[in-house]
Amino acid sequence: MVLRTGRAKVCARRAGHEVILSVLDPGSLLGELSAIDGSPRSATVIALEPVEIDVIDLEEFSEFLLGHPRVPTELLRLLSSRIRSLSTRQLEFGTAGTLTRACATIARLADRYGVEGDGRLTIDAPLSQQEMASWSGMSREALVKALHQLRSLGWMTVEDHTLVLLDLDAIRRRARLD
Repeated sequence: MVLRTGRAKVCARRAGHEVILSVLDPGSLLGELSAIDGSPRSATVIALEPVEIDVIDLEEFSEFLLGHPRVPTELLRLLSSRIRSLSTRQLEFGTAGTLTRACATIARLADRYGVEGDGRLTIDAPLSQQEMASWSGMSREALVKALHQLRSLGWMTVEDHTLVLLDLDAIRRRARLD
């Protein structure tokens, strides 16, 4: 499947808790792992806003790959990128404290959804605080404390449910610490 419009989250449930594995934007592929290896899906995709999806039949997908020899290489690059991203996040979860993980998540959101203006960067992300916490590998309460710390440091503020980054460089530096 190809996500044409809207955004979605890829998640799994473990021990009654939702874990967000990634956030997908328009143009993202969904279900490619099952299409490649034939195994059952490993996660669930949930729309964060209204979406449009193109569905490609498995047989058509296989024929398309055979008929376009450059596409499998691009698919490998995409999967390699996802593995690297997940490896980085696993390292964060195993070694970084909650403030560092919150900073890493905010930096990712800034890269994807940040809009510059008036000497600051605003992020109107499609995620609730609970979803941000899940994506960061922490509880909502821990995320709220981390956001409070970032506001106390003067690195960010929140205006109308929108994150406003006042010192993205400091947030990025903290994301690499711990």
